[in-house]
Amino acid sequence: MQPTAWQGIIKTIRQQGEEMTNPKIDLVVCDLDGTLLDSSSRPPQRNLQALHALHQRGIRCAIASGRDVYSIRKMVTSWGAEETLDLIIGQNGAEIMEISTGKVTTSHMVPAAVFQEVIEHFQSLEINFCVAKDGVYIAPKADRNLALMEEIGKFEVGIDPDFQTLFRSPQTKLHLMCPPDQMKQVREHAKSFSHPLVKGVSTGPYLYEYQHRDLSKAAGVKTALKVTNLPLDAGIMAFGDAENDLEMISEALVGVAMKNACEEVKAVAFAQTDTNDRCGVARFLESWFELGRG
Repeated sequence: MQPTAWQGIIKTIRQQGEEMTNPKIDLVVCDLDGTLLDSSSRPPQRNLQALHALHQRGIRCAIASGRDVYSIRKMVTSWGAEETLDLIIGQNGAEIMEISTGKVTTSHMVPAAVFQEVIEHFQSLEINFCVAKDGVYIAPKADRNLALMEEIGKFEVGIDPDFQTLFRSPQTKLHLMCPPDQMKQVREHAKSFSHPLVKGVSTGPYLYEYQHRDLSKAAGVKTALKVTNLPLDAGIMAFGDAENDLEMISEALVGVAMKNACEEVKAVAFAQTDTNDRCGVARFLESWFELGRG
């Protein structure tokens, strides 16, 4: 049965006030920024405890983020959550890491010349660019945009004056950094750039990213199912808040939007939960799976 069919059945039964058993969930996937993490870019302990309870029940748990898998792996270690999370879906689905083995699977690489075209198109704006390399976000210069990324997003950043040398080989994503008050201008300027291989997507108040046109977190989840030997029709519960979560929330059996999510994500979600600063992920998991809070 397709997720949309399940969602329709659940909504109809609940509207009629009838009891039903929730559909089986095999994999819970959480976005990071604005979802699993609070405004200080830390995961509330209550969120981790809820995910750990699911893991102990045999339900797989994963992170899906625009960040790269190597920087996320460092975060997971710092939280002491290696025994809680099974998978990391990074770069909006282009990278999959099995936490237990460290094995990484990559896909949807973009030719270097395409990203160079993007850079040329945006040169007139007050923005900075960066690409992820081994968990470090490399930019051509230091400015307030890069500082914002480091301070607010807790990214590990680096400067390389020879930034263009990174584009001698294909890359998964190109990050555009700007002050939040200029994001509207960046989005408008993006409308005048078109290339058949890439698409632009906003992933936060100060980040706009270009990636392969066929890449999405939903595509990354499908790859993750293969990696974990789960069936393609496995029950997926997904949490998110931003534009790059749209496909994942829409295609999940149970797609959950945070209260702080953008309106586009709320529109396609099956359900909503509280904000990232009020442990919205844990609150929904505790209710859905009837987790005790001892």
